[in-house]
Amino acid sequence: MNGSCHVRFGINSRHSLELPLDSLISQCGIPRGESLDDPVAAVAASLVDPLDFPPLVESIVPGDHVVLAVDQGVPQSAAVVAGIVQTLVDGRVTAENIEIILAPGHPLANEIKYFLPSELANLIRVTVHDPHDQNQLSYLAATNDGDPIYINRSIVDADVAIPVGCVRPTGTYGNPGVHGGVFPVFADAKTHERFSNPERYHEQRWLDRQRNEASEAAWLLGARFTVQIIPGAAAGLLHILSGDVDSVVDRAGSLSKKAWDCPAPSRAELVVATVEGDADQQTWENLGRALHAATNLVEESGAIVVCCDLKSSPGPALMQIIGAVDLEEAEVAISRNRFGDGLPASQLVSTLRHARVYLWSDLDPATVEELWVAPVNGVKEVYNLCSRSRSFIVLENSQYAVPYLAGQTVKSN
Repeated sequence: MNGSCHVRFGINSRHSLELPLDSLISQCGIPRGESLDDPVAAVAASLVDPLDFPPLVESIVPGDHVVLAVDQGVPQSAAVVAGIVQTLVDGRVTAENIEIILAPGHPLANEIKYFLPSELANLIRVTVHDPHDQNQLSYLAATNDGDPIYINRSIVDADVAIPVGCVRPTGTYGNPGVHGGVFPVFADAKTHERFSNPERYHEQRWLDRQRNEASEAAWLLGARFTVQIIPGAAAGLLHILSGDVDSVVDRAGSLSKKAWDCPAPSRAELVVATVEGDADQQTWENLGRALHAATNLVEESGAIVVCCDLKSSPGPALMQIIGAVDLEEAEVAISRNRFGDGLPASQLVSTLRHARVYLWSDLDPATVEELWVAPVNGVKEVYNLCSRSRSFIVLENSQYAVPYLAGQTVKSN
């Protein structure tokens, strides 16, 4: 087989890979469906005819304080927020009564108003949730297990709270479900720590308990209306769903599965996984998702190359890997502590146990090497790795894709 395959990845797909076809056995991770041309207009349209809910503006009365709770990882989050805000303002809500709360560490805090007219942007308050700031928190209730539920005060006090999130397919690593975009995302630091337990993450009972607790918190909050995104390739949006949260969950599940399930004919010696999208997609969490997805396709003792534009420094859990004598020591240190980046750190250790990991990123190569990962510098090195491999798979959009071997069932997690 002659020729080459082309892959683009990174912020606005600014990198291009040309890889040999000789050993390529599958190119997957390309979603089914076309991305929306005008996300702002698409959001506004969905709010006029939501699922099993009256039009948004009809459920709001003059003087209501409306809060948008925007989770991390929402592609084109500024455009999505702009569509919601414009609909509210065109209806019954004044700009002064709209507040936008962003998830902790949201990378676009300064850009979220760019899509808004200046006369609105200057009136709408935008804050980033800080789980350590007690002044930002309000006690809501206790869970069935007796654990206190603290959520961002503005969300609790709002007359109308609208969660805005990104739906990930069943089988995606680190998938807390739709309600997870409210709790624990906008909860207190102790709740974040309690939910960050990489040692138990793969236990189905533990995952079910977390999702039930998140659902309970959302029910107590009374947040029945939600806006959820089905992501497309790179920074694209395939679908925008709004309305009753249960109806949105039901509809989103089938759409997400249809878009992102991707069978491969067999495992490969090398998997090239790309993380596409804007700066809000270039995170350690998505690196963890990329490794988890690629691990489903790589042979034992094979290799994984992750291509991304990650540049943020490693968090405290990842630092345990840097300071460890071996992977066993790192794994114990990560499991004993509840670090916010525990899941990607745990996934990296797990992947390193049975595959070599290479990383093309914007990180300092010395930092990459300290994580027991081999830094890659440019297209030529990726090409050479593919050329030397007996077989390889290209897995695009690996933070969303759910790859599996043809004939097998996708695991629910």
